[in-house]
Amino acid sequence: MSTQKGSMSSGSTRKRMKPEVQEKIGDEAESQIVLVQEEGLRLIKLGLKKWNSIFLLIHKEQVEKWQEEIKELRALDASNEEANALLQNAR
Repeated sequence: MSTQKGSMSSGSTRKRMKPEVQEKIGDEAESQIVLVQEEGLRLIKLGLKKWNSIFLLIHKEQVEKWQEEIKELRALDASNEEANALLQNAR
């Protein structure tokens, strides 16, 4: 029974609040929401910036691997050309 009285009294207290008080509470809540939104946006931007730098680093490493593989394939190709020329001359 006492829990009902408490909930009734807090509900009736809200109804009896002055409009200025309700407006002040609303303004404070709104400013808190704006702060949370701004912080969330800042964190998202920071996360994207970190993701981009990691992505670029991975891409750079992959390009370097490909360049090394291309170099090796060119050397192998040149070696194969030499062997092919020797075989052609031997015939």
